[in-house]
Amino acid sequence: ALTHFLNLDHIFPKSKLFSRYFLGFEDNDRTHEIDLCISHFMLVKKHVLSDVGPMDESFFVYGEDVDFCYRVKEAGFKIMYLPQWTCIHFKGSTIGLRKESKDITKALPETIKRMKIARSEARYLFYEKYYSTKYPKVFFWLLKLLFGVEKLFIEFSSFSEAF
Repeated sequence: ALTHFLNLDHIFPKSKLFSRYFLGFEDNDRTHEIDLCISHFMLVKKHVLSDVGPMDESFFVYGEDVDFCYRVKEAGFKIMYLPQWTCIHFKGSTIGLRKESKDITKALPETIKRMKIARSEARYLFYEKYYSTKYPKVFFWLLKLLFGVEKLFIEFSSFSEAF
């Protein structure tokens, strides 16, 4: 995720080191294993769902699919990308988070702000759920601080967009 957020995957799109977030080095015309997929087009065998349980409702929105896929992988199952099907997902369109959707989506600024905050909270919840016992507490104090700053930025940018 760090290489993605630092835009290194855009600079080195075919690199196995820098392009792991979206697997830019993989051939999308071939079946291959992936770490996760979005819940909008996910086919799951019944026995896998029975073994790992349903999606965690602690995630209000965003992150429930990441959490589910993490548990699937931890249980020893594979998640496969199958190129024979196509699904277009206009991520963020419903609430106007994509530039392309601003003309067709008239989400209230308050809704957009709440969804951006929910996205931030989902990331923190995931890190807390799976990594809080694996890393020193200072790591999570820093994460909490960073997510707090992110929320302030969202509040400020939403405030400035209203004018």
